[in-house]
Amino acid sequence: YRPLVTLCFIVSLSLLFTLAETYQNLGTLKGHKLCRCPLSGDDSLRLLEKASSVLHINQKFNYAVVRVGISQSEAFKKFSNCTVLVEDLGRDSDSDQTSFDRSLGTDRAISQSEFFDDYRSYNQINKQLKNYAKKYPKVATYQASIGQSFEGLDIFMMKVSTGNSRNKKSIWYNGGIHAREWISPATVMYTLDRILKNYKKDPLKSVLKKFDIYFTPLSNPDGYQYSRSASGDRLWRKNRRANSDGTFGVDLNRNFVYKWGVSGTSTTPSDETYGGTGPASEPETQALTNFALNTIPNLYAVLDFHSYGQDILRPWGFAVNTPSSNDAILTELGNKMIAAFKKEGFKYTNNLAGAGYAASGALDDWMNSEGAQAFTVELCPVDDQVNFVLPASKLKPCARAAYQANLAHLKFLLNNYNIPPVVAL
Repeated sequence: YRPLVTLCFIVSLSLLFTLAETYQNLGTLKGHKLCRCPLSGDDSLRLLEKASSVLHINQKFNYAVVRVGISQSEAFKKFSNCTVLVEDLGRDSDSDQTSFDRSLGTDRAISQSEFFDDYRSYNQINKQLKNYAKKYPKVATYQASIGQSFEGLDIFMMKVSTGNSRNKKSIWYNGGIHAREWISPATVMYTLDRILKNYKKDPLKSVLKKFDIYFTPLSNPDGYQYSRSASGDRLWRKNRRANSDGTFGVDLNRNFVYKWGVSGTSTTPSDETYGGTGPASEPETQALTNFALNTIPNLYAVLDFHSYGQDILRPWGFAVNTPSSNDAILTELGNKMIAAFKKEGFKYTNNLAGAGYAASGALDDWMNSEGAQAFTVELCPVDDQVNFVLPASKLKPCARAAYQANLAHLKFLLNNYNIPPVVAL
């Protein structure tokens, strides 16, 4: 054991200037700090959660990235072993807000060729799905709603099928369950786009003879829209549930029924990982649950896309370092995806979801408990200072690499068509 050395310092001015462009348009974050804090177990994490908003846990190097609001500054002073990555997340945001509203916050008309040049709004994503249904009517089926959010927004869906669904298995790609992870819905849409453009050619032609593929690119529409609004919070994670104590939001990825409330979740409504008043308490969770169990036939595999960290996470997540009954073959599948990412110039890792720290009530664990082979994919970047605010210029390289990894995922499932269900613990 070595005592922790005090490391708290402010990054250099040159780095702050580099970060200024990345962190523009974060109006409500003015005066908030971004810090990196070492962890020494669950107790240190719980203490940290009481004095900051934990944004990300790096399980490999055992640290957390946190946001410290103005009201939290006094309580946070006792964490003297933390490094300040960004002194003011809202730096220069006021002057950029108008351009933010114009380019990201509005629903201006865009051509289909422009779609992946930037992160798109709820309405723009929905319109693009309708465009796909018109352009590819033989294979693309648009469903306007599988259920509604807390604020009444529809959760839309697209199915890609070449027919004969009764005799096929199904794959589900989900995105956007955490509001601030804008690269997630963008990546799900990019994969959908490329599958539709290439479905007549192998390997997709062969894949679609055996599988139908379902896409829900934006499963937390309220939170996503709030993270994009001028009066919102770019780093908002949860849905927009009005809690009984006056706070807002439930972490939807702590709200699924399997092992709900067991680990890595909070009972305090203001916390980032608040799991709700009960299992599947949220309308978004209920909609996804009903969709997976009652709409998708013969569900075989699930990818739930998040950011950030560049990790492929396999079961289980509710307990620390607990592999599933299918760990060998799921490790092999994850390695195939990692190899595809590597060819595109991205270094991903293949880990247990609960490596180091556990989190229960997540979609991937729940789906594994229901018999599907489910992974969480943590997308770009790996840089803590960029974190969830991945510049739009990085969208296509990240999504393009993920598409290649998703092709590797599909080809592996085609060649391993009868993987037994994971044994629920």
